[in-house]
Amino acid sequence: MAALGVSTVLLAALVEATDYPYVRIPYCMHYGFEVCGRIPDSGVFRQVDPNMTSAEFDKVYEEVMDPAANLAWVNDLVHELRDDAESASGTRQTQLATLEALTAKEISKGLV
Repeated sequence: MAALGVSTVLLAALVEATDYPYVRIPYCMHYGFEVCGRIPDSGVFRQVDPNMTSAEFDKVYEEVMDPAANLAWVNDLVHELRDDAESASGTRQTQLATLEALTAKEISKGLV
């Protein structure tokens, strides 16, 4: 397996051979690094109450997976972004223009 074009097996051998102190680097490069600290909500994903029961989660999941409900949520998100773009200036305007260009590129590649 390779991460960032580096063989994790070779990386593990180099870590072992050089007595590199951070021995978990090859493992993390292969399986992923743990997220630590508080990550602020980006607003990209729908919020889910962490205290909900399995039955409540299943109900929310079914609603999310419903094509009509999902399309409505996406439309709401599009309108929020448009409103944000119309009132934005400076750095925020640049960020939104970059986001729009990257999204158009992904759409053209069939990724969205």
